[in-house]
Amino acid sequence: MFIFILIGCQKTDSGFENSVPITSQSTHNQIDFANKQLKQITEGIALLAKNKDFVSFVHTEAKKKFDGEYEVLIQNLQKNTNWKEALNTLQINSGLNAFKNIEGSNFYPQIYIPKFQHEEDMKEEKNYTAPTNVAADSIVYIYYAGDSEVDSATNENESYAGYVLNGSNQLEYWGMVNEEYANENEVWIISLNESVGNNGNFCPPQLIDGVYQYCPEAISGVCCGGGGGNDDPPPPPPTGCTGPDCDPTMDAPFTVPFPDLGHAKVNCKLERMIIKDAKESWLAGASEISIRAKLHTHNNRALGNFYPAAEENYTSLQKSNYLGKLIKKVKRKQIRRGDDMVVNYALETNWQAQYLYSDPIFFDFVIFEKDNWPAGLNRYKPNGRIDQRAGPSVETLPWDLFYRSADHANEGRNTPYYTASIVNNWDYRSFGLYYNGAVVNGSQISFKILGY
Repeated sequence: MFIFILIGCQKTDSGFENSVPITSQSTHNQIDFANKQLKQITEGIALLAKNKDFVSFVHTEAKKKFDGEYEVLIQNLQKNTNWKEALNTLQINSGLNAFKNIEGSNFYPQIYIPKFQHEEDMKEEKNYTAPTNVAADSIVYIYYAGDSEVDSATNENESYAGYVLNGSNQLEYWGMVNEEYANENEVWIISLNESVGNNGNFCPPQLIDGVYQYCPEAISGVCCGGGGGNDDPPPPPPTGCTGPDCDPTMDAPFTVPFPDLGHAKVNCKLERMIIKDAKESWLAGASEISIRAKLHTHNNRALGNFYPAAEENYTSLQKSNYLGKLIKKVKRKQIRRGDDMVVNYALETNWQAQYLYSDPIFFDFVIFEKDNWPAGLNRYKPNGRIDQRAGPSVETLPWDLFYRSADHANEGRNTPYYTASIVNNWDYRSFGLYYNGAVVNGSQISFKILGY
């Protein structure tokens, strides 16, 4: 078992603090740790890429787009019979293992090649001939852990340090690389995959009964299928939720299912969506548009009862850890073009809506672009509510919907796309977006919600 306790009496030369789990250290230390491991992996990959057959192998695997993008997990490359032995080096495996069992969570380094997406985009728009026969010594490498400190507010082209392998088989600084260069040349980005779950499997939203619902990764590591109880998130481990993305406020006693009182129910979906701001570096490819939500009564109290009834957060279909639930991966070209995308993503199902003062009529949500650890947490905390019927006007406590998203150069990229309430009762439409037909046209996102 890999344990992330750093041993020693003092702060080390690397800046890591002694005897403190890496996820409890400063954001700088966490990113520095991830970058050091990724650099080590990059050196091992670059050494293999001196062989043109290995380059062709990586190209073939990346073009399979296992998660919808031109990237491949390094651990999956190691499964290939022809390259297994060459890839199982102490250097590469040490780097890979460093991302295993970080407080119970696993992260998976990958190779991402931006120019393949650019070539695909160009072929759709005009005649384009991609360059061929790339020489191994022309590959520029970037290892990237989402380090905002590398960015600069004046760096309009978002340039990042690129490296090549020198004659001593070590990475040597080559120059700064921007998106335009990476689109036209061979640039390999070694980073942590943002799409796979704890067992390394990609589980996108699944089409279930005509709408897409997020399909969690089962404990067995196999994506769930449609129908039956397989669509429910896996239960937390016996010791409770663990890992840097664990949100203990999503489980009892902080959040509980609303009891089925036999009241009339409605379903609500996000029907269409336009993303106007990537909120993602070009080094990370597509934007992962994600959501978190909780259900509340009109006054955030149990069954909507008067004060001093206890405050209560009810479980939504969008219950999740800090990474949220994936609505859709949106490519950079779709954002540039302002594509109006049909999403049909289920927001809430079997949502009791019959009684204004007792049912959970509020769906309180945040939509954001999620990033994996070591990206920091955005601590979004909506205000409480004041009782909206006869009785004492006592404001409830705020509740948290924290989410993990990287901020680059302090540009506010980790801010949410949208935060609001959806209401399922017509009488409360002035307090939120009505669940059937509301349209939002914001500066960063537009969408339409619809009952079904």
